Amino acid sequence: MFGFLASGKLVRTDFAQIDETHFTLTICDADNLNHIAVFLTGITPFPDGTAGLVYFSWSEAGIKDEWQLLGSISNLKPSAIFRVSHVRKVDSGNNINGLSLKEEIPSKYIAKIGISIEPVELVEQQSLDLQNKSLNNPSVSAEFGKKMLLNFFEYVSSFAMQSSEIADKASNSYIPFSALENWYRNFERKLTLNPNFWKSS
Repeated sequence: MFGFLASGKLVRTDFAQIDETHFTLTICDADNLNHIAVFLTGITPFPDGTAGLVYFSWSEAGIKDEWQLLGSISNLKPSAIFRVSHVRKVDSGNNINGLSLKEEIPSKYIAKIGISIEPVELVEQQSLDLQNKSLNNPSVSAEFGKKMLLNFFEYVSSFAMQSSEIADKASNSYIPFSALENWYRNFERKLTLNPNFWKSS
């Protein structure tokens, strides 16, 4: 039902089913994970009225799993990319019943993906709470600001031109106002479609 993909690794679909609504996948040699993709394979959809909360556990070998919510997938949004390089230590309060596996793997870091099938209403509320929490995090806000400005600079720079109408002979470049309008509309549209799109860039 579920698939996993990370740079430098083969596609994985061998999620272990813990019970009717909980699935996990253990990833060996996870020290260099940066971004991961979790998706529906298309073979089996979510049951009507349900979606999946995606959790991540990243701990040193032998330490009890501690789960952090990354986001969600659903029949309407069958895939998602998550940044996990910053996830090293999470609060034990994020544990969810039924997802812990006690196997030991000889690697510095053990990564696990957990998927919990829940009612759509709960998934939407959890996703909204996660988004609000991220926006209130100063480090996340700073990262968003940097990436937004970089995106803006790279986009409008491609429209830079010299103006022969300017008397000043200094080598200054000028950007048409339409380029600014187009950048704003495109960035706003991407945020509307996926508020976290900038995290994967």
